[in-house]
Amino acid sequence: MTKRSVIVLGLGTLILAGIYVLTLPAGPKHGSDTEYLFSDVEPDRIAKIQIEQGEAAVTLELKDNTWSLPERNHYRADPGKIRSILLKLLDLSSTQRLPTSPEAEAKLGLDEAAIKKDRARVRFFDSSGKELAGLMLGNTRPRAEGGTSQMNIGTAGQYVRRTDRDGIYLIGLPVTVSAALSNWLDSALLNVLSPRIVSVVQEATPAEGGSEERFRLEREGETLALAGEVAEGKEIQAAMVSQVAAGLENITITDVHPAEEFAASHFDTRTVYNVNDGLQYAVETLERDGSVFARLRVKFDEALAEWLKAEAAAKKPDAAVAEPVPSPTADEQGAASPQETPTEAKAEKKESPSEPKLASGEEAEKLNAQFGPWVYELAEYQGKKFRRSREELLRDKDTPAPTDIEAAAETPAESL
Repeated sequence: MTKRSVIVLGLGTLILAGIYVLTLPAGPKHGSDTEYLFSDVEPDRIAKIQIEQGEAAVTLELKDNTWSLPERNHYRADPGKIRSILLKLLDLSSTQRLPTSPEAEAKLGLDEAAIKKDRARVRFFDSSGKELAGLMLGNTRPRAEGGTSQMNIGTAGQYVRRTDRDGIYLIGLPVTVSAALSNWLDSALLNVLSPRIVSVVQEATPAEGGSEERFRLEREGETLALAGEVAEGKEIQAAMVSQVAAGLENITITDVHPAEEFAASHFDTRTVYNVNDGLQYAVETLERDGSVFARLRVKFDEALAEWLKAEAAAKKPDAAVAEPVPSPTADEQGAASPQETPTEAKAEKKESPSEPKLASGEEAEKLNAQFGPWVYELAEYQGKKFRRSREELLRDKDTPAPTDIEAAAETPAESL
């Protein structure tokens, strides 16, 4: 083949390639058809979110840089859940837009009738109350039938539409929201680990006044043990005692109410937890309609703090043969919440404990400012920990001891 033939062949190839490219079906470059549904909304301007679904509705409001629930006297909302829903919604995009019509909206679950059933509407407002944007979350689109591939299982997107503009969009991943108020509460209330508990005292508090001790737990080494004599034929249920001892661990709430709503209510049980920093947590509870309601009071107990310091001093190497340190009496700890602290620890200890890290009255005041305005509704399994009787902590000796799993069977796993 001559040089001229090679050149002619090459030019011919280039021309054919050009013709092929020009005859390809026209189409957008990757991503050119993608439309971000909230590209016009500035996240920093969002100061209120409203969610409607069926008969339920909830409002989330940014107040003093904290998200709260106006329906619950501005009790704090769960910041993690709010951050999650904002990220999901504000980042929504679609490559498929359909024309809007009343018939299409009804068919795809994007009209008012769908909201009254189980579909949802989310609206964003600024600090002045002006609506910035809104979104209707409609039906999901099922995957095409046929085949055995897992890709054909489930949904292939969800239909949505902006409430302030025309157009129905198909988004890739369905978005689920809830208008249930309990879903948005900051449900985490308190977490004081049981190894920090020095003693527990539970009292009945009759309406006519006074108090009557039901039982007391005192620290014995690594655990809290039931104090007092056990009747013949009975033995302690260690699993039940452990549940009471861990009463302040990971307390979560199902609802919250302003304390004024319970001003005339009588809290008939008080459980006092003495902690190794000198703080004393009093959990007062009442039971109503199958639910347990609780209020918390915290104080810095000077007598407890002095006892903790004396205990630490007695355990130092140079005080190995020190006299046992007596527990403070109930009168010394204040008549408001009578109790006894644990029995004295053994005088001889090999290790040299550090000085106790004590809290202060100011810390107690801060906690009371947080807890004081509210009465908390607890899940049944948590509320029971503060309302056990002494009899429930015991069992007949011929009764098989429950396993840890059986003892915790009434404690459901938390869900997201």
